[in-house]
Amino acid sequence: MSRKQKILNAILVLAVIGGCLWYRYGQTSEADKIYHQLQALSAAVNKGNDEKTSQMAIKHARFAGLIDKRCEVSISNYLADGHHSASELASKVFLVRGALQTANITIHDIGLEFIGPVTVRVEYTARLTGQTQSGKTISENRDFQSRMIKREKEWRFASFIDYAMVTE
Repeated sequence: MSRKQKILNAILVLAVIGGCLWYRYGQTSEADKIYHQLQALSAAVNKGNDEKTSQMAIKHARFAGLIDKRCEVSISNYLADGHHSASELASKVFLVRGALQTANITIHDIGLEFIGPVTVRVEYTARLTGQTQSGKTISENRDFQSRMIKREKEWRFASFIDYAMVTE
């Protein structure tokens, strides 16, 4: 066997080993993908003091990209209850967001229940801290239940229900 063939064989063996390691350890679980979407939702809604209009437009598009074709909203003391398209819901959320000087949403205490291969029920607590345009400080915790649907290899939010509104 020539030196060139030995090098090619070594590269082939390393490629196979690398592929096996990636298959075993490199794939992201469905739960991790859902956690990532929750963090992306939080990042899209958060607003800093110095946020520019272009940044807001990018976040608006990111938020809409996280929402399914039709999304149910049932949140106490929120005027956007009902079924909305992704763009409608993004517009309503960003209208409310515009009344805030700053907004920071953190999501924690996450529980997942897979209902099927493409549907999951997610229960979580969202904490909103921020400041209104008039300077009033906001600090609020809410428990939510969301349904997420996997479409085109992406998990998307199909509902946001305030836990106080959940009837099972």
